[in-house]
Amino acid sequence: MNFSTENINDNIKFRTTCLEDESFILNLIKKNMKNYFETNFKGWSDETSKKQFNSIRTNGFTYIVEIKSQDKNCIEYINGNEICFKKIGYFSFYEEPKFKNSYIINDIQLMKEFQNKNIGSQILSFIEKKIKDISGHRIKLLVFKNNPAFSFYVKNNYKKIDEIKHTNTAILIKEFY
Repeated sequence: MNFSTENINDNIKFRTTCLEDESFILNLIKKNMKNYFETNFKGWSDETSKKQFNSIRTNGFTYIVEIKSQDKNCIEYINGNEICFKKIGYFSFYEEPKFKNSYIINDIQLMKEFQNKNIGSQILSFIEKKIKDISGHRIKLLVFKNNPAFSFYVKNNYKKIDEIKHTNTAILIKEFY
């Protein structure tokens, strides 16, 4: 397996996804998002979720979030030292098809016990830097207004530009120039 890995600090790293991550990712998305889809779209589809993930994995950028763990069942060697990292999240983004240099954040998903610990802010900073590095000028995302992530994005200077009627979904953007 050929991974691109970025150490964010001594405890957290982001790496590109691989096929072996699919089950973890789809289960995490379902656990975090199913209730929102059932409330706002009147249903959830495992098949649609899988198709969306596979499309972004093929055409965009997908990363696993890992944290250093004491679990001795997942040993990795770094510079001769035993170190274990545990999967705790996933995020993805892709270039918006109709607009050059505009990107869409599809997902930022963390296990519940790792939310509200500044990891989401580190992910968002990483995404913004990556997009700037590839000459992106705008980030767009869709978020349910009843999801705590809505206030997270607003706090991070994303502006609501529109909403999708009857779905409780806001469209937010952030521009860089």
